[in-house]
Amino acid sequence: ETALLPQRRFDVNKVLRAVRVDADLSEWSLPYSVTRQGDITSPQADPADVSFSFGLGYDAQNLYFAADVIDDSIVASSDRTAFEQDGIVIAVDARPDPERSANESLEAAVESGNLARLAVALITLVPERPAPILDFLKDVRAAIPTAIRRTSTGYSVEMAVPAAMLNQRQGKDWEMIRVSIYVNDFDDGERGFTTLHWQPNRFGDAPLAGTGTFVRR
Repeated sequence: ETALLPQRRFDVNKVLRAVRVDADLSEWSLPYSVTRQGDITSPQADPADVSFSFGLGYDAQNLYFAADVIDDSIVASSDRTAFEQDGIVIAVDARPDPERSANESLEAAVESGNLARLAVALITLVPERPAPILDFLKDVRAAIPTAIRRTSTGYSVEMAVPAAMLNQRQGKDWEMIRVSIYVNDFDDGERGFTTLHWQPNRFGDAPLAGTGTFVRR
């Protein structure tokens, strides 16, 4: 059952200079640092193994997202699907409430079509092996420019969600969005993987209504 406790709302501000989606983060400050597991039902992550910082901004054309991921062992292969290698997943929900703040299981969100109504990006260091289970997101993913590059400590990511997409889902010029962010971390030579969430997983076993909500300023 979804908890109905009031959640903190975050600000997303207009960018001060043009953003190029090239995974060069020199124009960014990244105010949100994720070193501890944000989802109580997911295994705790070791910050020496994986952590990330991120920021958001917007202009008239796009909502921008950038992240710097610290990862001590990179696993990337075009023989693996997006969920079988290191990568970051961002889902932006621009629907009006109550749909935006509500939660449901991942299976239910796929079956209801609600997941397809989000702006979802799954970003990996190499082109992933196609997975039929993700075909329903093909058009949405194709409409969202992304970039990723290796760094000395892991990898950096940028993306741009078209404002027109957010406006269409909100039914007006977008004012509020809900953002879900997590990193999948595989380690070379080890079985299994860690998923590090910023906030409680809205598709998990202990969601909270409205987590990760940003207000345009």
